[in-house]
Amino acid sequence: MITQLPLETQLAIAKILEEHYQHRRFNLTTDVKVTYSFVEIEFKGYFAESFDPTNRPYPDPFHEFYRSKCHDFDLHWGNLELSLSAWWRSEIFSLNYTPNSRVWIGEEGEEIARPH
Repeated sequence: MITQLPLETQLAIAKILEEHYQHRRFNLTTDVKVTYSFVEIEFKGYFAESFDPTNRPYPDPFHEFYRSKCHDFDLHWGNLELSLSAWWRSEIFSLNYTPNSRVWIGEEGEEIARPH
């Protein structure tokens, strides 16, 4: 039973995120629901600091003080469907992939045109 991502996968994902979001840190968590063959990977965004670490409010870089919730996103896999959900402006959108289709879903669960 998988309870966490392999270290190589975590490092590869962290490297990709670091290239695109240079002023953010991401904390990766996984939740595996074996009964439904469902995998969820949660990416929590945090602000990165460039100042002296001895002069910051909290020594833990993943403290809630540094949270950047607008950069959170989730990746879900189950029932031959891959779904990526994230905040876009003030709403949550999901991109759902299946073997036969690719659709954008809005916060209310309705199919929408691709957000711009």
